[in-house]
Amino acid sequence: MSKLKNLISRYSFLVVIIFVCLVLFSILLYRSTSYPYTHDESFTYLVHSKLSLKDILLYNGYCPANNHLINTLSVKFFSKVFGASEITGRLASLIAAIVYFASSFLLVKRYKDKFWAILSFIILNSSPYVFSYFALSRGYSWAVAFMLLSISLLLTGIKKHEEKLTFFSCIPAGISVIANFTMLSFFIPFIIVLFVRFFFNLWSKYKTQLIQKKSIAEIKQFLFPVSISLVLVLIFCVYPIYKLQLDGQLYYGVSPISKLPKDSQLYYGGNSSFWADTVNSLIFKSFGHLSSLDFILPFIRILIVSVLVLSVTYVVFHLFKKELNVFNSSVALVFFILLGCIIVNIAQHLILHSPFLIERTALFYITLFLLLLIEISAVLCNKLYNLRHLIKTIYFLICILSVANFYLFNLKKISDWQFDMNNKELIDYLISEHEKDRDGEIRLATSWLTDQSISYYKEIYGLDWLITNRYAREEDKINEYDYFYYDKYAYKDYSFKGLRLKVINNYEDSGYILSKKVAHNDYKSL
Repeated sequence: MSKLKNLISRYSFLVVIIFVCLVLFSILLYRSTSYPYTHDESFTYLVHSKLSLKDILLYNGYCPANNHLINTLSVKFFSKVFGASEITGRLASLIAAIVYFASSFLLVKRYKDKFWAILSFIILNSSPYVFSYFALSRGYSWAVAFMLLSISLLLTGIKKHEEKLTFFSCIPAGISVIANFTMLSFFIPFIIVLFVRFFFNLWSKYKTQLIQKKSIAEIKQFLFPVSISLVLVLIFCVYPIYKLQLDGQLYYGVSPISKLPKDSQLYYGGNSSFWADTVNSLIFKSFGHLSSLDFILPFIRILIVSVLVLSVTYVVFHLFKKELNVFNSSVALVFFILLGCIIVNIAQHLILHSPFLIERTALFYITLFLLLLIEISAVLCNKLYNLRHLIKTIYFLICILSVANFYLFNLKKISDWQFDMNNKELIDYLISEHEKDRDGEIRLATSWLTDQSISYYKEIYGLDWLITNRYAREEDKINEYDYFYYDKYAYKDYSFKGLRLKVINNYEDSGYILSKKVAHNDYKSL
């Protein structure tokens, strides 16, 4: 009877996980086909994916920081095989989502309590800011997916006493750096933790006289995958990062090679503190849409501090008590990796004068924190037996908050490229206008921010009749254009403010206005 009960429990768990994955993947599929292609995505397609394989690998294109290697290669491949479209450009990120789901499942299946495992899976997969990047053609999706895969292999290997699995966890960690250079902040502490854990365990065997000749073979087994990951990072990252530095394009806050010159373009980041820049930017991006609820953001900050304090207390307690091999503890390992990431980021700022990672460049911190939250909650629930009901209740409430936040997150907007939200509607309108006069051209003036996305649609739809001011200064020969697509503030500042313009549409999502030049008095003042 107990075997039957366990069988039902196991399959019920799988059914729920599969159902959650299908729901999440359906949302991603909808978003990947309905979102307009953004500025950064369009730049990757228009510039980097058109390069030869050699030039892509050597970062020879204009603005090489936009070249997220795995993503660029995927865009190039899928566009050639299936044709250029939003879905083919974002197909790689959808595949990364499957890797992320599978890694999450590998992590939570370690728990005997399957209801707890389901809650943990939901928490790990309902961060709306992380989730949004699995529907965008950027390297951050693969970076986070490979990071989670590396940690899941490490913790699963420890749980199953399969050391080879823990050794090979460093390979996806190395690949995450190739996906996006910001992951060097993760790769460095991960490799250090892996080394320390391995040699600590080896030393423990030596002290207990368990070391034998086979330990030499174990060292070789360890060094083989570590060497592969290091070689991958060296081959694909050292030269490109050096090149990005020389080109003044390394503005994502990572450079372990040499000190960056003060006049380089290190502008995407913060210079206040790790908490003020990195943590607060992630909180705002994840919960900014709930800012009307005053208690939410302080609660999130309290939760972050509480998880960190509890983790430190747990690790320090067991180090002094010597009741536990701390390097085989999931809480300790995730905590050391997260702490290492923070230290690397702060050290880069102090020594290399690179900015603190913010927003999408710091995306991986969200997943690392959620992992630590899950692991410390599970340990406390098991250790503090008398408080287990309280801990489970708090954990359940955190899960409910996570789901509610995910549900309330606006699925129609891309927070980092909101200015591109109405570009498809704009293109549809211009196509309808062109159909009235098929022999005529439409000349559209717009900002450099939106022009990339518009140029993308111009190319994939074959809109040769659409003339834009791509790469030109916005005020150059502005009176030669028929349509103007700018945000409302631009109309007050640019040289076309004296023209007679009729408002065609005021797009609320992007905050942009489409207007048309008219030769009579039928216009609205801007």
